[in-house]
Amino acid sequence: MTPGRLAELEGRFLRLISQPKPLLDAAHTLFAHDTSAGSLAGWLVANSDEEAATRLGIYAHMYFARLRDSLREDFPHCAELVGPERFDQLATKYLLRHPSDNPSLRYHGRHFPGFIRALIALEAEPALRPDLAELCELEWARLDVFDAADVATLDSGQLATLRPYELADLTLRAVPALRVLELRFAVDALWSASDTALPVPEVQARAQTLLVWRRGFRVYHRAVHGAEARALRALRQGARFADLCELFVEDSTLERAAERCGACRKQWLADAIVYRSPARDPAWVAAR
Repeated sequence: MTPGRLAELEGRFLRLISQPKPLLDAAHTLFAHDTSAGSLAGWLVANSDEEAATRLGIYAHMYFARLRDSLREDFPHCAELVGPERFDQLATKYLLRHPSDNPSLRYHGRHFPGFIRALIALEAEPALRPDLAELCELEWARLDVFDAADVATLDSGQLATLRPYELADLTLRAVPALRVLELRFAVDALWSASDTALPVPEVQARAQTLLVWRRGFRVYHRAVHGAEARALRALRQGARFADLCELFVEDSTLERAAERCGACRKQWLADAIVYRSPARDPAWVAAR
């Protein structure tokens, strides 16, 4: 068999097992204009089209089952909250709406939080908690940062070598393994309850900003507020330390703002979430 012929057969096979319709009907529709496809039994080892469809059905079931299981692995707290039967129903609807479009299962769940949010908004699934989509958003962010790129983070020893004007012009940037989530519900308590098998809390309809990051091989998240939240957003694009300090000026003196910024900087270093931007600020270069 030539490579081209093998690729053709593999393509037919995938198109059939990755769609939800009865296999005989699907084969007739998919290959109505493909004269080389012929009957199922013409290119699958079987005595009849019905037998070929039965054999294909085994693979179709395995295909959808694996995609469903991958969603359960990506969103375990969501699956725990809604229960196995309900989650299977949601996963099936999701698979029909968002078929797998990448050879890796790693990316298949990227639309799931938005899918759940749309169901809630349309009241298509009235029994779903209104904060469930944001819990899924947190779960996806934790998964997303786990395999984000590594960079050499900044440490206190490196900062100790800088003179005051160098520190002010130091450009900091958030590591790739960091996300800042702007949420309408406080879902950190819901995540913790699901993670530790504690009683599920009531919906907390208050805005929350969550920092999600990886340090080493572990993923963390915590709520951030006010000036720190603003500073973390700035760090996503890169910001001079002096400019970060200005974000902390809220009915306070510049000296107090610098102290608060310094305390957050110390925490960021401990969390390993910042690095020195390779593109030095022009003012820093001139000061040198």
